[in-house]
Amino acid sequence: MLLLLFVLPFYDDSVRIRHSGATDSKWSHSDQKHWPSECTGDRQSPINIDKPDAIPRTCNGPRCEVKPILLRNYWRRFKTAPHLINKGYTVSMNIPEVMCGKKPHITGALLKGNYIAEELHFHWGSANSNGAEHTINHRRYKAEMHIVHRRDKNDTSYNGDGDELAVLAIFLEKGNVTHGLSKLFDKMTLVRAYHTETEMCPTCSLWRLLGYIHTKSFYTYRGSLTTPGCHETVSWIVLKRPMRVSPSLLSYLWNLRNEKGARIHDNYRREQPVNHRDVISFGGE
Repeated sequence: MLLLLFVLPFYDDSVRIRHSGATDSKWSHSDQKHWPSECTGDRQSPINIDKPDAIPRTCNGPRCEVKPILLRNYWRRFKTAPHLINKGYTVSMNIPEVMCGKKPHITGALLKGNYIAEELHFHWGSANSNGAEHTINHRRYKAEMHIVHRRDKNDTSYNGDGDELAVLAIFLEKGNVTHGLSKLFDKMTLVRAYHTETEMCPTCSLWRLLGYIHTKSFYTYRGSLTTPGCHETVSWIVLKRPMRVSPSLLSYLWNLRNEKGARIHDNYRREQPVNHRDVISFGGE
């Protein structure tokens, strides 16, 4: 009986702790100059977006090069509860199927076909510094949320062109909290320690957890993952309008801990050269 007490993992209804001898990463945001060679390509992310250099595009018909963004099944309730986990370098939430048996997905911008939502995570600075990954006219927002989508290989409209991933990037700035985001941030207090995990609301939807996402205006370009291996397979959609989060909720990010028990801070990659790439601007400010 005593042996069982020692080997059973800690568990309660809301939080699980995963015990692991290995860290989630063998790299560090504080030592980016030593990232592997695959992080030195010519279409790396994030970038600074200079408004005057962005190419304006509009859409007034069905054959537009750049199309409005459509978020599908974002409002449908999840079939199973998502899980929020502290990975030691960010906090991440998986995105499960919704009640109709499908998953939330995105179309539009420069995307060729449907892209299925897989997970979301955050990048931030600290109480005294901003930590969004992309910058606008070299202005850095307080934090940045990434909703990661993967190309739907069962989409019959897919013609073999386009990137494997589409990431919807949403800036966060201080202000009166956007309705919905507080539900997500409140759960972060339960995953403060490294590799802790908690269940989100099982009857929620992405809309309910995130609030209204203003997708009518955005920047889009072709880039990479912002962590090693920095694969250059990402279509980035950077929304122009930020979401507002109260300072007290933002502090939940700053108080998350890594595997050494230290606070996770400044977990953003430095700006990368734009090089030859076009950055498209769609919609107004």
